[in-house]
Amino acid sequence: MKKPHSFWLLLTTLVIVIVAVGLGILLPQGTFSLRNATSVPIPVVYEVGLPDTDLGPESIIDRRSGDVVNISQPVATITGDEAAKFDGQVVVVRGVVQYNFNSGKQTILAFHDHHKGYFKVLIAQKHYPNFLIPPDALYKKGSAISVMGKLEWYQGDPTIFATHQNQIMIEAAPTK
Repeated sequence: MKKPHSFWLLLTTLVIVIVAVGLGILLPQGTFSLRNATSVPIPVVYEVGLPDTDLGPESIIDRRSGDVVNISQPVATITGDEAAKFDGQVVVVRGVVQYNFNSGKQTILAFHDHHKGYFKVLIAQKHYPNFLIPPDALYKKGSAISVMGKLEWYQGDPTIFATHQNQIMIEAAPTK
């Protein structure tokens, strides 16, 4: 039996191809599986804390109150078009990224090309260290994603403020 030359590391938000055995990578907190080139699962569970954070992956800070909010039990899985009905609630919003913009202060992800008036995900620059690579490079246009968090309003639009990579799961990479 021929040994595989590469492995796929499947995180909740990123696929990394490892081409050398013994390569060490610092991973965000979470559970992942390792697959060889034939996609046979190799069971691996690994937990590591995110650097410079006091919050676990199941908690966020409410921007309005400053309270810690547990996001591990969303009330519903919805589309971006349904988001306005769930103000103040913890939900999972699913859709395909149609708009991806890094202003230098924040990254905006939206499920409509013209994001104003629609659900969006905002990732402030101060939270970029909580992502393996810059969010605008990670969540490309055309990627199917699920975003978990508390729905709030920003400039009149329903918004989830993502602070950690583990709040956004890539379900399918963009097709070319």
